[in-house]
Amino acid sequence: MSNTLRLWLGALLLCSGIAFAQQQPQWTVIAAVKVVNQTAPIAPVTLFTPTQTLGLYRVTAYIAEKGPQHTQWRLNINYTDSTGVLAAVSISVEAGEAVLDPTPFSPKPGTPVSYDVDLGSGEVPYSFMFAIEQLKLPSTR
Repeated sequence: MSNTLRLWLGALLLCSGIAFAQQQPQWTVIAAVKVVNQTAPIAPVTLFTPTQTLGLYRVTAYIAEKGPQHTQWRLNINYTDSTGVLAAVSISVEAGEAVLDPTPFSPKPGTPVSYDVDLGSGEVPYSFMFAIEQLKLPSTR
């Protein structure tokens, strides 16, 4: 085997070893809620208060109701964004089910993240579940 080929193979092995040794960012579930057959609105409930600066989170949710048309429930994930503006990620359902794909948000550290359910008639049962994940970045050297 020629020296040039050996050098190329060695460099390739070194580069692939470095690439495999690097950690990938990981999402970690930090809050999850499941409510079944609720018939009343839910007042705001604090889930957590972020402490790290510039944190990135994402929420995934599902909501369903068993009622007729014209009865709507809305699940809200409330927070103060990183610029200080009150914000919410919301999902609503009217006679059926709805899914919220993973939606990123960045709450301001030191301010609570909460959820509530509003609208609705109080007679039509609904169920929901959601999970909030935090992005954990690999440590740097």
